[in-house]
Amino acid sequence: MRTPSRMNTNGDVTVEATDTSWFASMRTRLTPGTTMKRYRELRKMTQEELGNKLGNISRQNISHMERGIRPISKKTAKLLSALFKVPVDRFI
Repeated sequence: MRTPSRMNTNGDVTVEATDTSWFASMRTRLTPGTTMKRYRELRKMTQEELGNKLGNISRQNISHMERGIRPISKKTAKLLSALFKVPVDRFI
């Protein structure tokens, strides 16, 4: 369902971001791995630090998950969800 655009008190037109073509194109680029990388970088963590927090996952395996070479397991997705305090479906 499309949310109609609205004019705010400053006279600016606002739209729901999820209804834009920009969002649709970005959504196709966001993979579980790129999402994991973005959250890691926001927390200023290295791949090695993230791997240690997830239970001694190697830096190479973290790299492979971020690049989509290796899938993120359900167990790891749950750990990422708890660590970053976001819904688990962002990593699946």
